[in-house]
Amino acid sequence: MDRTVSSIYLGGAEQAAAVLNTEFTLAIQQAQLSQPLPIFFRADDIGVMSDSFVALLKSFQHYQIPLCLAVVPAWITPSRWSSMRHLCDRQSSKWCWHQHGWTHTNHEPVGKKCEFGNSRAPADIEDDI
Repeated sequence: MDRTVSSIYLGGAEQAAAVLNTEFTLAIQQAQLSQPLPIFFRADDIGVMSDSFVALLKSFQHYQIPLCLAVVPAWITPSRWSSMRHLCDRQSSKWCWHQHGWTHTNHEPVGKKCEFGNSRAPADIEDDI
């Protein structure tokens, strides 16, 4: 499988950190001169309560930063959902949940991968959603 890697990662971790630091510094400087800077954080492909996912949730909770969780429903078992609900305070406005596909399966025969692309019948897409 061929994946296009963002140029930010091609120079290694140190270069990626330097690029991000520069970009964030510039954005913060611009925000201080004008309006507050909106930042959107999204955790993609959520479905398994891995150690790294739990650490991510706890970090966002600790710093009281909103996080949008893009959930793949087919990966969620009742036990996993219970664990997620336990870790994510349901009363908090810090969590935004949305559906990210159904099974995270590519249905496009060529081109960009897509679960709900043009090659699928609308009825099949609707059944999955």
